[in-house]
Amino acid sequence: MKNTNVIPSNLIALEWAQKFLFKNHVVNLGEASYLINTIHSSQFDKANKEYGGIQEILPIAKKIIFRFNRIAGVNLRLDSLQVNLSTHLLATYYRIKYGISYKHPDLDLIKQKYEQLFSFTRFSVRPFEEFVKKDIPDDELALIALYFGGENKAIEAENLKKQKNDVMIVCSSGIGTSRILKQQLEDRFPEVAFSKPYNTLSYENSSLEDIKLIVSTIKIKNRKGINVLKVSAIPGKEDWKNIESALKKEGLIKTKNPKMNIEGLLDIISEYARIENVNELKKALKQYIENSSTNFLNNKSKITNNSHTKLEEIFTKSNISFVDHANNFREALSLAFEPLIKNRSIETKYIDKIEYLTKKYGPYMMIEKGVLLAHAKPGDGVNKTDFSFLLLKKPVNLVNNNDSEAIKIIIGFATVDTSSHLEKLNDIMKILQNGKAMNNILSVSKKEQLLENTLIN
Repeated sequence: MKNTNVIPSNLIALEWAQKFLFKNHVVNLGEASYLINTIHSSQFDKANKEYGGIQEILPIAKKIIFRFNRIAGVNLRLDSLQVNLSTHLLATYYRIKYGISYKHPDLDLIKQKYEQLFSFTRFSVRPFEEFVKKDIPDDELALIALYFGGENKAIEAENLKKQKNDVMIVCSSGIGTSRILKQQLEDRFPEVAFSKPYNTLSYENSSLEDIKLIVSTIKIKNRKGINVLKVSAIPGKEDWKNIESALKKEGLIKTKNPKMNIEGLLDIISEYARIENVNELKKALKQYIENSSTNFLNNKSKITNNSHTKLEEIFTKSNISFVDHANNFREALSLAFEPLIKNRSIETKYIDKIEYLTKKYGPYMMIEKGVLLAHAKPGDGVNKTDFSFLLLKKPVNLVNNNDSEAIKIIIGFATVDTSSHLEKLNDIMKILQNGKAMNNILSVSKKEQLLENTLIN
């Protein structure tokens, strides 16, 4: 039976080594083998596809790329990367097999600067570790990570060049909260070109070509001196003020001249009507000009009186929960996602990832006061797109025990892609922005009321 965990020896290489040594007056099979091992352990520029070693490693490289795409939420191209990665892994195989140590000079820098990239690479290379029956050292992982980082950077550079965006939007996963933010930004500033939502890995590896501002729902490091503005997924009054100020600073929106507009309006008004108090009218017009855009957009986002939606029409009856209290944030998450675990929409590791993201990035999933939109990436344990709703009678604090981060509602959602959840997510946003609906929800004292009385109208 063939042992698939051993790369077959290369007789051509052995023949070459013996001839080379013979010319130098050395006739020794051991020396020939040592020479072959040394050369094999060096970095290859390319490798013959007919060589048995490459044939063994090509399917392993394919598995590694698929695993990386799944966990990182990206779509690295298989065609060129598979061959290049296989060529590199061939040399890695020999270094590990013959105990030849490699030291990466920038290991600490890579682990620090590209933390996620390094972590995703460690997860992805498991099929190769099973093949060599050893764990891959961090120095070797750093080399492999550069392949993924380079490919991802090339793809994102192409995307940026095609899209010609001014502002990049970033969140931890590239789905959910950042898509809500993108829609609101485009509504409010239609003259600005906003990017698709980027996850943190894509941000770290993007060229940032032509990007003038980065708006993020999580705390991220500045790159290339580009200003990073951290805001909520549903920005508040202060957030909008900061966003507008940053866009003006970068010259992406024009600075209004209220004085000129007011004087022009006064000229028109005075043609047809008598003005009794010019100063008060100026103040009123100025206030109107400053707030007109905001008021228009706020009115646009309100749910009309003709809209009627019950909570169970969005979440389904079995996915809605009501409990008196949870002992801690983790327990609250488990309660919220319990229906999705039962119907196998998600695996337990999905909840683990949400808890980890909250600890790492803080309350960025809080989209309204007391409301958490709990989610992670499709590759974090999602089997099918699904939503859940949990109302806590007594609020629970997030991981930092900060009262300002107390949660009463957890909306859990899991999605298998970047689009199948958007329609329902839009319905959920309408509920959260409807004062009457939220008052109905927060005033109930049992699940039956949550199902029957929470009518959006």
